[in-house]
Amino acid sequence: MTQTKQDIEKGSIARLMAKIHKIDPSWYTPFRECERAKSPIFKDVSDGSYFWLLSTRHRYFGKISTDEKKKWYVNFPLVEPISKAGKRVVTTHGDIHGMN
Repeated sequence: MTQTKQDIEKGSIARLMAKIHKIDPSWYTPFRECERAKSPIFKDVSDGSYFWLLSTRHRYFGKISTDEKKKWYVNFPLVEPISKAGKRVVTTHGDIHGMN
């Protein structure tokens, strides 16, 4: 079975993601605290919430009212991982794909 260029690219991305996941995530703590200070709606968002990725996407959420953001960031029931592996806080790229 021959590997395609796409297969090789997927393997390269997977290896890169594995390396990134091994980086101690504590480097993000000051940024998370800064975000919490700027946007009080993040006060109750757990460190393991998927929404920390979205906190970097102000261009998408900048025009949404604080009340609407709170519904999304704090009250949305699917933002917390449920598996043991999913609950592990790791460093992630956040926008990884073959074009960057």
